[in-house]
Amino acid sequence: MYIITKLIMILFPLVVFRYFFSNPPAFISPKNIMRTILTGLGTGLIMSVFILLLMKTPLFLILASATPEIKMKIASFGLENVFILFSLVLSVVHSMFEEYYWRWFVFGSLFSRLRLPWAIILASAAFTAHHVVILSQIFSVLWMILGGISVFAAGVIWCLHYHNQHSILGAWISHVLVDLCLMGIIYIVAF
Repeated sequence: MYIITKLIMILFPLVVFRYFFSNPPAFISPKNIMRTILTGLGTGLIMSVFILLLMKTPLFLILASATPEIKMKIASFGLENVFILFSLVLSVVHSMFEEYYWRWFVFGSLFSRLRLPWAIILASAAFTAHHVVILSQIFSVLWMILGGISVFAAGVIWCLHYHNQHSILGAWISHVLVDLCLMGIIYIVAF
């Protein structure tokens, strides 16, 4: 079911843009590639530092209390011996897929029909809902809410990247850094 869902998420946007839009948004060719890369690195590093600073607060104790559930999830997927490789693939490849789907397709589609603030809010809310479902499988309600707020904020930032750069490249770079930071924290907690 997971593979079928991902295939639909890859193919459906291509079909929609091919047959229903005459001028699809840019995908990876930003106008100013160096500015796009630096902006992606900058926002990714700022968000990662913010996440790491949160880990210095009492919130970390709540995350640490979820260690048994995190370890069980890792074991249920058989990732104990390949967690670092899994983290790299998730952070690099899956984040590109998410930027393709959530920013290029969802936000791009909404922005072609709505004003910018509404397109950003709705695309970020859908991105958040997707992640809240995932978070609910592992974490307590408090972490689900905190995670949801954080994912929404990241979604807004990445929509703005896409809107300003006409490319998923900057948002993808930022997303990779954030995912690597999060996977690093999970590694520290679980191993």
